[in-house]
Amino acid sequence: MRKKASQLKQQLGHQLTLMCCRELLPFLIVENEGFQDFLICSKLVNSKEDIPSKTILSPINLNKIYDICVKKTNEQLKSATPFPATTCDIRCDKYKHRSLTVLNEFNLSSTNIIVVTNNPDEFHTLKNRVVTRWNTILIMLRSYESNMPGIEIILRRLKLFDLILTPTENEIGRDLVDFLSAFETTRTILSASKSYPTISLCLLLRIVSIKCLHWNSAE
Repeated sequence: MRKKASQLKQQLGHQLTLMCCRELLPFLIVENEGFQDFLICSKLVNSKEDIPSKTILSPINLNKIYDICVKKTNEQLKSATPFPATTCDIRCDKYKHRSLTVLNEFNLSSTNIIVVTNNPDEFHTLKNRVVTRWNTILIMLRSYESNMPGIEIILRRLKLFDLILTPTENEIGRDLVDFLSAFETTRTILSASKSYPTISLCLLLRIVSIKCLHWNSAE
């Protein structure tokens, strides 16, 4: 019976570690009383002692998951093209963990193939390299929003009443400004105009962007 309880605790620890990794949650969540009560009420555990501690989740279970990821990555690299593109942002930093250690771990050789046809200083940011139609729409909507009263007066004087937007349409325009502004913030961060984002930051921005897209039918 003890062996079975021990196995269940190990399995729960593994699943909780995966949950924290996927949802970007702190391992300290297992010490939250509300979370502990939830596990007990759901009959996943019998008591708080059956819940793995944060020291079990990290580094013990986290290291196991990392080893599994390394193994699966090696398997994919074996069937990859001769020149796979890899990113080391999530595993290294500027101080302790250099990207060279990642290359050694997977037995990779660093190869940089760069072709430049004009001055690279002219296109080193996403803003200059990618032309986005939504960005143009946002600029026009902001201009219209700030000049809305004046535009309406001019259209009335010209007797172009069919071109005057209704209050509901104007409200939709304001909502679109708020909606597209979220993507502008994301673009600004990812463009490296202020900082150089890492993969982990990109994941957070992706979550926020997806939430912005989940508007109900009325909106």
